[in-house]
Formats: sequence, structure tokens, C-alpha cells
Amino acid sequence: MAGFSDALSSVLTKLKLRPRLGGSPGENPPEQKTESSPGQENNVVLGNLGDSELAEFMSRHLDREAIRVLQTITDQDLQSRMVQALSHEPTLKRIARSQFDKKLKRVAEKRLRETGSAAAEQRLQKVIRLSEKIQTFVDHPQWSDAEDLLRLALDQETDGTNPVVNHFQALRARLIAAVEGYNKTYSEMEEICNQLETSSGPVSPRLRNRWSELEEMYSFPENCAVIARYGEILKLRASAQQRSSQSSPQAPSGPTEDAQLKAKEQQRLQAQKSKEQKIQKERERRLQAMDDLLSGLRELSENLTHAHAGARLRNLQNDVTALRRWKTEYPLKMEEAETLLKALLSKRTEVIHEAKWDAWARTDRAARIQAELEAIIRGFEDEQDSEAALSRAAGLTQRLFDYSKEMRELGALEREKDQEIWDQFKALSERGRMVCGKVGVLTQERLRSELSEHASKPIEFTAEFVMKSSGTVHFKTSAFADDVSLRMEKLQALWREFGPRASGADRETEALYKKLLELYFRQRNLHRGQLQRAEANAIHEKRELLREMKIACEGKSSLVARTGVAKKLEEKWKRTPLPAMVSGLQAEFEAYQIRLNAELAEEIKKQVELAVSIQTQARSMLDKTLDKNEANLPQVLSTIAKLEAELLGLEKQAVQINGLKQAVAGSADTLEAEKTFHEILDQTRELFQEARTAAKTEIAERALRRNQVLTEAEGLAVSTEWEWSGARFEELKTVWKKVGTLGEAQDSFFHALFENVCLCHLSRVENKERTYTSAEKAAALKAREELLCSLEALIRLRPKTGSEGPAAISPLPFVEGENSKAFGKVLEFGLKYKQIVSLDPKSGAIKETKKIMVQWARLPVPDDEYSGRFWRAYLDRVHELFELRV
Repeated sequence: MAGFSDALSSVLTKLKLRPRLGGSPGENPPEQKTESSPGQENNVVLGNLGDSELAEFMSRHLDREAIRVLQTITDQDLQSRMVQALSHEPTLKRIARSQFDKKLKRVAEKRLRETGSAAAEQRLQKVIRLSEKIQTFVDHPQWSDAEDLLRLALDQETDGTNPVVNHFQALRARLIAAVEGYNKTYSEMEEICNQLETSSGPVSPRLRNRWSELEEMYSFPENCAVIARYGEILKLRASAQQRSSQSSPQAPSGPTEDAQLKAKEQQRLQAQKSKEQKIQKERERRLQAMDDLLSGLRELSENLTHAHAGARLRNLQNDVTALRRWKTEYPLKMEEAETLLKALLSKRTEVIHEAKWDAWARTDRAARIQAELEAIIRGFEDEQDSEAALSRAAGLTQRLFDYSKEMRELGALEREKDQEIWDQFKALSERGRMVCGKVGVLTQERLRSELSEHASKPIEFTAEFVMKSSGTVHFKTSAFADDVSLRMEKLQALWREFGPRASGADRETEALYKKLLELYFRQRNLHRGQLQRAEANAIHEKRELLREMKIACEGKSSLVARTGVAKKLEEKWKRTPLPAMVSGLQAEFEAYQIRLNAELAEEIKKQVELAVSIQTQARSMLDKTLDKNEANLPQVLSTIAKLEAELLGLEKQAVQINGLKQAVAGSADTLEAEKTFHEILDQTRELFQEARTAAKTEIAERALRRNQVLTEAEGLAVSTEWEWSGARFEELKTVWKKVGTLGEAQDSFFHALFENVCLCHLSRVENKERTYTSAEKAAALKAREELLCSLEALIRLRPKTGSEGPAAISPLPFVEGENSKAFGKVLEFGLKYKQIVSLDPKSGAIKETKKIMVQWARLPVPDDEYSGRFWRAYLDRVHELFELRV
């Protein structure tokens, strides 16, 4: 390894001391000398380097040398840059383990992670690309790029023993050798130029020939400095010779030396071009030969099992030996060819070995086939029981055929055993045919026995009998049983396999049994068809019942109606037998039954819950009736009536469900729920009765209290004890509110009258201090008289709706002289109200009465001798119009 490093260093030294390949001497940059100095100088020098230059510098200082360089750096940022520029894993690991700053160690660890397997893969790809460039250069040299390519090849790291790396190292060695040869040639050409420059005489033929040889060795660039230098030297010599010849007194008679040089130069260029073309053609021929060789090797690698593969491989081996002389020119192709040849030789040996093993395996398989066939045939030959022989005979001919086919497919066997094995197999095949004939006779006897046993009439096993009486041969129903049918199918299969053929001598026997079997299976199929049709009808009927059952379960009608339908469907289902092959339909039907039972049980639970809810509401109604402060007792009675109707509906539904709870099989036990339901019904009825009684009693008490309050209010309305009467009126209003409505038709009339009485009393209280004049008293009296006449007219016109007779009404409080006048007023008002009442017979009189009541309450009521009589007459007529019985 050290020798290889020295060689690389020497090559680099030569390249640095010589001008750039293919360039002119003026293009060489001045040589720089870099001296490394410790401390601050290193910081300045390395800090001025770019990232790529710093990476190149660090690539030349690895392991301990890199650590020593880092230790001389005092700038931490520069240290981090230098570690970032490293890609050598051992050096990074050494830095991470050394006594550096923690920050620098973390940078080294991060860089180590970045340059792991991914970095190795990148380096490998870089090596592959560089190998391709070197291979292209070796095949077609471009010497102007040689220096850059060589520098890249020398700078590339080559760790490991990867085949790609080995290939790269070989190419790099070839590149170095080529560059060294080029440099030697270039140096020799420079020496020739130096000799020509130092000498003054003509160019010797030896130097010219040597120059031509050196120039033909490589395809130099067009701007090659040494060739341009050589041409300048020749031109200078030609010019000097021409000047000397012109100054000479005797001019040459022949062609000048310059013309001779040009002609020779032209000839040399022509010869060089011709030689290059010849070399190029020869190179192409050699390349084609190498490609043909590789193609032949690759093609053979896919056909090593061919019969002529051995001879073809020997020819290719000879070609490889013959082409080894071009190994230096095509090292990669030759290496590939030798590798392929080595692999092919190894594979060919394996193929030959496998062929021997295959022949042995085929021979062994043939021997085992013979043993198996011998065991089968011997078993049939030694069998004495005909039933056992027939049970084992199925598939015998197929097995014999399969053995024969497999023997033919085996092909050639081992040479020393091939003929013997085939002779033995032929003998076994002959014995197998004899066994098949024996099985055919047994099958015929068994067919005769089965057909005779199950025939309705005796059968003569002759072709004439069968042909004449084919329509009259019938078999018993027992012949179509499953076990008999299965035996007949097996016998039919055995007859087809071992029976005589139509082309043989027993063709009549074959036709006879074929006809009998056709008759049997035809009648069996007819019998099965009838059974299948019956089963299909039964299945169809069952499916229709299932469809109806599904509708009953999923329909939108009531549960009671759907359960009644299900009960009828169950009765139909039980009347029709169910085929065994569709036993799943029974499970489906039962699932629908279970579903309906679940719905019934759920419905009973819902009824219990509804009954409990009604019971709770009934108890609430009872509490309201027992509460003396309930204002609307009629509403309580209405609610009780509605709840009773709901309870009656639940009871009816429960009766219907109780009659259907056994409608489907497997219904749930709901006795406990029914018992609870009936108990709740009884308790709720008692609550309803108690609540209704309490409500009616409370209504009667409130009606009596209402009448008392109204009577007392009517008396207080004309009282002159103002302080006491006012306080009492407030008490009566409170009592009136507590009485509330009683659910009677006159509730609104009672309320209107009480309000009117209160307004009248309020009007009297407001005007108690007022002093009326005679005219005011007369006007008030007249207005009251007219209002009483209006009420009297309405009484005579209103329709009588009450069942009770008219109450005793006090006469009009007029003096005797005014009665006739009052009668005229009544008639006058009667004509007025007659039209109103005729348009609205039901409520016309009531509406007018309420208007009169409003007017009466607004009239001033002076306390006079007529006040009490007018008030009593007013009240009697209002009571009569409202049909109030107080």
C-alpha cells in the first residue's frame, strides 16, 4: 500500500512540474508554495479558504493529522467548518471521542450521522460515475482532460473491497499508466525540440523518424504545445536555409529544401491518417469480436441444457483463449468474458450432474410405478369377494392410463435399465387389461341382479325382449330409493368403464345393458321430477306464507290486526308439511313468530305503563277535587271523562291481546303483567269514581254558595249603609272568585249579573253625596221605566228554552194611571226588538239584555220611594231573560 501511495505521489509531482496537458507554456499558472504555520497564521490561511478548498485540504489530512491541525486552530467557527468539510468516518469518530469542545463533538457526531450509509452510497455512485469517465477516456483518449481526470481519480477515496471499488482501482491504474506513457512521450518530444533548437545543421532523418513514431503513438490535441513548437522550429530552419540559398552565388537546380519538407510533411500526414484509419478499423474489428464473444456467452447461459451446449461452450472457450491477447486493450470486456466463461463451465458441470440425477430419478420413478401397478393388479387378482372387487374397481382404467402416460412422459431412463423396465411395464399393462375384463364380467352380473330385483315384472336379458317391451318395463318405487339409486349410479359408472365396447364382439350385450340402464334412469328421473314438483309447490306455498308473515310483522296496521293475521298463517303453515331440504324456512317462520311475541309482550308493557300514567293523572284529579281552591272543577270533570275513555280503550285492547297472546308458537309469559294491568284498572276506576263524586259534591256546594253570594249582593246594591256594604262587597267578590265556574250554561250569565250588580252598587256609592233636582229625578225615573219596558218586551219576544216554567215576576212598578202608557211602551219596544230577535233567535235577546244592563248600571239612581221597587223589577226580568233560578 505504501508503494502505491508513493507511485501516486510521484505522478502528481510530475504533473505539477509539467505544463498542463495540451496547453501552451504561457498558460501555466505560477507555482504557489503554501507553508503551514501554527496558531494565528493557520487561522488566517485556512479561514480564507472556501468550502470546497477546505474540504480538499481536510481530505489530505486525516486521522491523527486532522486532530493535530484542529488543535492548532483557535477559532471555534473555523473548527466547525473544518469538521463539516470532513467526510472520513474514522476521523469523525476520532474527533467525537477526543477531548474537544462539546459543541465541536456534536458537530462531528452530526456529520458522522450524515456521512453514514447514505454518504457511502453517494461515494459509491461517485466512484461509478468516475469509473465511466475513465473508461470513456481509455477507449477514446482526450488528452486535454487527462490532468483533471487524473486529479479526480487520485482524490477519490477507495475504502473497502467492493467490486465497484476494485474495478475503479484497476481503471485508475490504467489511467495512471496511460498518463505516465503520455508524459514520457511528451518529454521525449520536448528533448527532440531542445536538440533542434541547440543545433544549426539540417534535421537528421533519425530524429524525423523518431518524431513520426512518437507522434503516431497518441492522438495529440490540435493545440499541443510541443507539436506547435516543433513546427515553428522547422519553419525557422526552412526560412534560414532559404535565406542562405538566396545569398549563395549558385542557385539549386532542383526543388528547394522547403518544398521537400512540405512534401514530406504532407506524406507524413497522409501516412498518419491512413495509419489511424487502419488502427481504427482494426480496433472496431477487435471490439466487434469481443462483443460477439460476449453475446455468444450470454446466449449460451440461457441454453445450457441444450443438446449441443457442450460443443458450443468448447468453441467459446477457444475463442476466449484466442482473444486474451487483447486483454490490455479491452480489460473490462475480457474480464467479463472470463467471468461468464467460468460461470458457464461451472453451470455446465452442474447441468451434466443434474441430468444424471434426473435420469436416476426417472428410473426410480419408473420402478416405483411398476411396484404400485404390481400391487394394484395383484390385489385384484387375489380378491375373492366380488363386492369388494367392485368397490375398489372405480377409476382402475384411469389409473392404468395415468401410469402409462407418466411412463411415456418420463422419457429416456438409465441406459442399463431402460429396456428391462419397459418390458416389465408392458407385461403389467397386459395383466391390467385382463383384470379390467374380469371387473367388467362382475359388473354385468351385479347389474343383472339389481335390475331383476327391483323390476315390477320379470326381465328377459335379451335384446329382442328389451326392444319389444321397452315401454312396458317398469321398476318398483323401491328402485328409486337413495341407496338403490346410488348403487345403480356406481354400477353404471363401472359398466361405462369396464363394460364391452360397441365395436367389440359383445356389442349386443353392451346395447342391452345400455338400454336397460336408460330405462331405469329415465323412470327414476320422472319419479324424482314428481317429487321435486311436489316439494317445489310446497316450498312455494311456504314462501308465500313467509312473505305474508313478513307483511304481518312489518305492516303499518295495528298489532292486534297483524297478530290475528299471523294466527291464521300459523294454522295454514301447520297444515302443509315442510320438505327436509328447506328446513331453514321453519326457522325463518319461527323467527317471525318470536318477533310478534316480542311485540305483544312489549305492547303489554306499554299498556301497563299507560295505565300507570292514567292512574297517576286520576290521583292528581282527585287531589284537585279535594282541594277547595280549585277554580275550574268542570275542567277536572272533563279531564276525568277523557282519562276514563283512554282507560276503556286500553282495557278493550288488553282483551284483544289476551285473546291473541297464544296466536304464535313460543309466546312469552305475560301473566304477571296482565295481573298488574287489571289491578291498576280497578284502582284507577275507584279513583275516577271518588274524584267524580267529590267534584259533583263540590260543584253543588259552590252553586249554593254562588246563589247566596248573588242574593246578598243584590240586596246590598240598594243599601244605604255605605261603609259596611262596601266592605261586604269586597268580601263577596273574593268568595265569587273562589267559587269559579261550575260547568253550567248559565255560568256566564251569573257572572255578568254579578258584575252588573257590583257596577250598580259602585255607581250609587260614587253618587251618594249628589243632590238631584226634580228634573233629574224625573229623567232618571223615565229612563228606568223605558229600560224596564225594554226588558219586558224582550221577555215576551225571547224563545223559551228552559224546561222549567216561568218564574213569578213582579209587576212593573208603575202607578195606576201609567199602566196603559207602559203597555204602549212595551209594544213599541217589542216592535223594535222583534226584528233583532228574528235575525238572531238564539242570542239576540241576550245581547240586548246585556246592553240594557250596562245602561242601567250607568244611570244615576236617586234614593226615592221607587228605588227598591224598580230594582226588584229589574232583577226579576234579568233573571227571567237569563233563566236564572236563584
